[in-house]
Amino acid sequence: INAPFTVSGNEIDNSQYAAISFDGGNPISNVAMNGININGAEFAFSNKVTTITGSASNVTASGLTVGGMESCEGPGSWNVTMGSGNSGWSPTPQTCGFPVGSPTPQPSPTLQPSPTTAPPTATPTLPPTPVPPPPGTLVTAINAGGGASGNFVADTDFNQGNQFSDTSTAINTSRVGEAIPQTVWQTCRWNSSFTYTIPGLTAGRTYTVALDWAELTWQGVGQRKFNVAINGSQVLTSFDVFATAGYKTALQKQFTTTANGSGQIVIAFTQGGADNPFISGIEIWQPSGGPTPTPTPTVGPPVIAINAGGGASGTFVADTGFNQGNQFSDTSTAINTSGVSNPAPQSVWQTCRWNSSFTYTLNGLTPGKAYTLKLDWAELTWQAVGQRKFNVALNGSQVLTSFDVFATAGYKTALQKQFTVTANSSGQIVISFTQGGADNPFISGIELYTT
Repeated sequence: INAPFTVSGNEIDNSQYAAISFDGGNPISNVAMNGININGAEFAFSNKVTTITGSASNVTASGLTVGGMESCEGPGSWNVTMGSGNSGWSPTPQTCGFPVGSPTPQPSPTLQPSPTTAPPTATPTLPPTPVPPPPGTLVTAINAGGGASGNFVADTDFNQGNQFSDTSTAINTSRVGEAIPQTVWQTCRWNSSFTYTIPGLTAGRTYTVALDWAELTWQGVGQRKFNVAINGSQVLTSFDVFATAGYKTALQKQFTTTANGSGQIVIAFTQGGADNPFISGIEIWQPSGGPTPTPTPTVGPPVIAINAGGGASGTFVADTGFNQGNQFSDTSTAINTSGVSNPAPQSVWQTCRWNSSFTYTLNGLTPGKAYTLKLDWAELTWQAVGQRKFNVALNGSQVLTSFDVFATAGYKTALQKQFTVTANSSGQIVISFTQGGADNPFISGIELYTT
């Protein structure tokens, strides 16, 4: 921040920590503090930025329980000119964290006769049992407020908010059994309210949502409390991360939920009594066990079915309606089609069209009429999460974002996504495929039915 910033004419009473705190790490300049009366606080000021410049005049303090300045940035970071009228505090010496006080002397105990029975043996306090990793297959993992790391993709799918990070010390991960990179715990997204909308899931399918936190700021119970709702159902109320796990200690909560009719899981964070909500990491897992076949609506024969990248097979016509792209096939092994009802022939799943971007335009439809569109995929190349991610839009409206076929279904396993779409005024449905973070988009089959 490099702009005039004035704090004046304020009275701050009984602050639980620092009366005035400068956070965020980045330099702040041109701060003017004047006519401030601090009455009761641990520190007058807390400084967590690399450098701060400005002036302080007529700033008075009383009832400071620890000191004038809390800072781990070093004496050179506080470059505020001390004007007249300041009293009751000083920027030096600086205290890094909370000093441990000297113990209060205790009177010598009065010796007692030896007991005739042995004293009870103290029971040791055992460390908490780590939360086991979620069962099943990881569909997607998001490093909230940070960049890509391990299986976690860079922050995505949020609607608003701020980023924060603290990499000064490692996070204690003993409470979490899953191996998650330190960078996930050391970053977060926060705001007074915000949501994450995870797309590209199977409508009606059950998933496990794992939410990851590490409190990087507050060090007292009750200083942060917030609520969490998943697809409209509140799962946490006035949740306090510090009270549950402690400071800079990893915490994971797991919930079972069902993707909504749009194939989404919506996670909403709201204030719950103190400060703002935050989240460090979000994971979506598909439970183990046989897949639930994609439901098939009661429809007649397809209006059109296209074998993308291949020739005619059954009711599927040879590849048509595309604007550009390449063909690929792998017929070495059969595709697992157990997750799809009334699956297409094997030759449809074993071929595909791919490119950095391409479209299919389905013509000859009734303008304004609603149709059921099924898109078919089988990943023939990649065998790890995050190696292929792409976007899909229907008549200009994006329906899949950073979609990962392998993460959703696995290698050489049939996957079908179903959408309701309305033909445009030209009697067309235009399906657009674009890159979404890794490698190139592809499609195996396209099916269109009347609703």
